Amino acid sequence: MRIVILEDNADRQHAMKAVLKKDFPDCVPEFFEAVTPMINRLIATGFDNVSLISLDHDLEMIPGEDHQLHDPGTGVDAAKWLASQPPIAPLIIHTTNRIGGDQMEQLLRPQGWTGDRIVPYGGEDWINEIWRSTVKCLVAPKLPAPKGQ
Repeated sequence: MRIVILEDNADRQHAMKAVLKKDFPDCVPEFFEAVTPMINRLIATGFDNVSLISLDHDLEMIPGEDHQLHDPGTGVDAAKWLASQPPIAPLIIHTTNRIGGDQMEQLLRPQGWTGDRIVPYGGEDWINEIWRSTVKCLVAPKLPAPKGQ
């Protein structure tokens, strides 16, 4: 099971990894700090075994080896690309950017993408609280039944 996460904040990534390790030990989280590498990975691997996609909107500029800052894109850029793909997994939009979150939903919902939207709060508290419970609700129905049942 793969969970694809567009999130550039190291503290948030760490908290998300801890949640997934505890609640979904068989999952393989794939974190991306920029939109293009996320898209390239999904093009290369396809959507096989993707059980969830979680998207942030605002991403920090990335310093390059050339000492220039590179634009990582935004969650809207990711949503534009995803909207052109079949809706293969539920998604979470996790952003404090109301306008960006609205745009992401407006791109994805009409194309059949389902899931939830979360507004982060309290540092990383929201990850252990609402993000965790949302991941459980969205991913658990897709998990195979335990053996022997």
